[in-house]
Amino acid sequence: MLERAITEFGQRLGLGTLTLSPGRPLTLKIDRLGSLTLELAKAAPEVLMSLAAPLAPYDRSVMRRALETCSYDRNRPLALAAGCQADYLLLMARLPVSGIQGRDLERAAETLMAEMRILLTGDGK
Repeated sequence: MLERAITEFGQRLGLGTLTLSPGRPLTLKIDRLGSLTLELAKAAPEVLMSLAAPLAPYDRSVMRRALETCSYDRNRPLALAAGCQADYLLLMARLPVSGIQGRDLERAAETLMAEMRILLTGDGK
């Protein structure tokens, strides 16, 4: 099921066949935004999807907005988490493997990219 979803996701992006295997994250470079990474969770049957984008030095407001974006009261179909690593802002989502389809991965990627663009441009707050 997961292999088919990953393949479908790659086809939806026009990339052909993609594969995801334990211990080998799949990373896609997104022009003018950052890196989208998919990996299998070690402890649970989930796909971890994250988007890492360069963070401007000394911009504390971006991290504050990122944490606000991940608030439970945002009423999103996808729960998000945020973090910082070195000079990168991370937005992350967990997707259950059970019943997952390519369009689910595509929607999650679109959500992460849209939210990251808002955070980096300062729109919304």
